[in-house]
Amino acid sequence: MLYNLVLLCPFQMHSNLLDDISYLLLHIKKNYEENLTLNDIAKSANLSPNYFVRKFKDYTGYSPLQYATVMKMERAKYLIEQSNESISAIMEKLGYLDSSHFSKLFKKYCGYSPKKYREITCARTK
Repeated sequence: MLYNLVLLCPFQMHSNLLDDISYLLLHIKKNYEENLTLNDIAKSANLSPNYFVRKFKDYTGYSPLQYATVMKMERAKYLIEQSNESISAIMEKLGYLDSSHFSKLFKKYCGYSPKKYREITCARTK
């Protein structure tokens, strides 16, 4: 995914900024299970939060929050498909405390509730 985002990057961006954004993409990808704040992420690359958000979105097409959510939903899909962990355990592992919020996000991202997604993916593997 990072490789694809690098290919989409505008050429006019300064290479140091590209390095910063690439670093931050990896930082978010490695730490998406934590509740990262914009200030923490921006600070890790010595950027102001507003500048960071604007440049991150220019670079990726996503806000940092949207990007982290995509990472979490991809991980949730994988865990629902590949593990026997309860949906609640998966939700908590990804940093969600409200099952209703998690289910709404998952359904928006995948088109199915987490429970229905598990039923569908389990039925395919049998």
